[in-house]
Amino acid sequence: MSRQEEVTYINEAFTEQQAVATEEQNIELSEEARIAFALYLDVMKNGVVTKLGTKVPPLNTNKLSRMAEVNVKQVSKGFDRLRTKGFINNDDNGDLYIPDIIAFEDWLIAEGAAI
Repeated sequence: MSRQEEVTYINEAFTEQQAVATEEQNIELSEEARIAFALYLDVMKNGVVTKLGTKVPPLNTNKLSRMAEVNVKQVSKGFDRLRTKGFINNDDNGDLYIPDIIAFEDWLIAEGAAI
């Protein structure tokens, strides 16, 4: 391969990589996924792993709504949907858990989140 062909090949690869990166940046998460991702970020920073799953730290719905760029009512509805899907649940004391963090991560990735 000549030097010119090598440069052309590298430029084409770079252009293709930029196109892929641009496509990835244009993915917009649903409100539910944004809420779940905000919750995930909080849990990864402050959560505790227990026998019941990953314990969610005390929530601040205003903080989550700002992070997810939704209103507080939508956070509540999003949590209801996440409960229905089995991603979050409460124990007898009312503490919130993510029973299977791996399944939660997989779902977020399928929704378009970059984890």
